[in-house]
Amino acid sequence: MTTATGMHHASAPCVNLVSARHATTAVRQPIDQATQGGRRVAERERWWLVPFGRAGFAANGIVYVIVGVLAGQAALGRGGDTTDLGGALGHLLEAPLGRLAVGAVGVGLAGYAVWRLLQALLDSEHKGTQLTGLVQRVGFAITALSYAALAVAAIGMAFQRAAQPNEDRSAQDRTAWLMSQPFGVYLVVVVGLVILGIAVAQVMQAYRASFENKIYEEELGHTTRRIVRAAGRVGYLARGMALGVIGGCVVAAGWQANPDQARGLGGALASISASPFGPVLLGIMSVGLVGYGLHMLIAARYRDMVIS
Repeated sequence: MTTATGMHHASAPCVNLVSARHATTAVRQPIDQATQGGRRVAERERWWLVPFGRAGFAANGIVYVIVGVLAGQAALGRGGDTTDLGGALGHLLEAPLGRLAVGAVGVGLAGYAVWRLLQALLDSEHKGTQLTGLVQRVGFAITALSYAALAVAAIGMAFQRAAQPNEDRSAQDRTAWLMSQPFGVYLVVVVGLVILGIAVAQVMQAYRASFENKIYEEELGHTTRRIVRAAGRVGYLARGMALGVIGGCVVAAGWQANPDQARGLGGALASISASPFGPVLLGIMSVGLVGYGLHMLIAARYRDMVIS
């Protein structure tokens, strides 16, 4: 009896493992089915989805170049500003034909949101359904939502029906909402840690130049390839640094139970500017953000826009 009982207890972990595998399969199957169905639709509609996505990369590049140039002017004391993507739209609105330009960029940002959503739903980057892959796909979806909101704001600004968006205030509002949920403080800390993880991943992309895998390098000349690599490296490094500050602020917001600690890109740049050697660091960040914008503009033309 003792032996039989011992065998019964020993088999319990095996039964639990089999049950877990069945549960995982049950979750993956509908995801895979939805992905395959979405791919068929996307393949049929790629005649407009791909150009729309390329317009999105171009629009994203434009706003990052503006943010970087403004940060560089601020670092040099020439009247620039440490602003976010919404602030870049505000400055663009003041240019000649500003409303038309902001409207066009808004449509492009909508394209970027759609493309990131496709990456999340269709797994066009082949991240898979393992935990790490699903986390990355969720990140694509969150990016899509952020850019969709920015696109709506830009189009509203073009028609004078919306105010300039403020990423700091949005970040604080989202943090306050999350804190109001059960275990909200802990959830905010987890979100901050995830952002820090993404920041590390961005820095690793800069080091490894893995972003080049998405570019049709055979269509580029030698000089252009060097520009793509240099712009991508400084760009992803700068974004990693900015996300590191943003993630740290979110962790601090959760740790101190104070949503006002949360920051967006503009707040991160302002924090860097206020730090020791702030103008120097801000100048480096400005070069990186302009580099990232240039990389996005090149990607708009030469990126592998995978759907299947």
